[in-house]
Amino acid sequence: MKLLLTGDSIVARHEGLSEPHINAYLKENFSDIEIVNTAVPGINSRYLLAHLNELVLKQVKADYLIILIGTNDCAFHKKIEEEEFWTNLNKVAKKILNKYEAKQVILVSPPAVDEEKQRVRDNETVEKYANWVQRVANDYGMHYLNLFHKMNTDDHELEEICHGLRNDGLHFGKIGYQIFGDGLIDEIRPKKWHQKIIDKSQTATYTVTKLPLRILICNIRDCLYIVIKRMELIEERILDNPNWGLSLNKIIILGGLGLIWLFISVFR
Repeated sequence: MKLLLTGDSIVARHEGLSEPHINAYLKENFSDIEIVNTAVPGINSRYLLAHLNELVLKQVKADYLIILIGTNDCAFHKKIEEEEFWTNLNKVAKKILNKYEAKQVILVSPPAVDEEKQRVRDNETVEKYANWVQRVANDYGMHYLNLFHKMNTDDHELEEICHGLRNDGLHFGKIGYQIFGDGLIDEIRPKKWHQKIIDKSQTATYTVTKLPLRILICNIRDCLYIVIKRMELIEERILDNPNWGLSLNKIIILGGLGLIWLFISVFR
């Protein structure tokens, strides 16, 4: 079995081992596993999208693709706003599905943090970004590992889970990687996939019919969202400046152009 893992430092860190800690943990639990880990410490969704070819698409296709993203998007000092984060994830998902089936992809939420030690993230913000990851996974039929929730509901206290060599409340050690690894194992086990798709005929239908429909629906939703935002901006400008000068004819023309743009964006 081949796995391709990518993401930020949570996926990349060795934590004192000779290889990424998550690689080592998974190898302990699978005897026939081959892992490629292209994670880059410090990356966010913007970087992931820009470098998706080298991190994922140009890599040899694996049986499962695992992506953890959002940890740095929600950091206060280098924050990627939620709207852009969601847009970036949508674009990443669409590109990935040119190579992988949705059932082969596991999206992982950013991890919970120990707020006593972590100064540039809090769990309220992390949870918001975790929800966006879940939304994208659901929209495209991918699997979702809610690492944030698993860390918050584990028997160990967050202070203990988040303790690692850096001891910064974010980069966890052995306990954190055990929770992360066990979550991935639950998703990777064949029985998990078999519960989702029962037989080969259903698999073919899902791949050929349902997946493009999901993408079409997501494209329409994304474009409508952007059109609505543009119209809200126009409304704000009119309210702020009554002399802005938008006549009814101009509004109709702008609306028509918006619909044309929507049509082109959906069916391009």
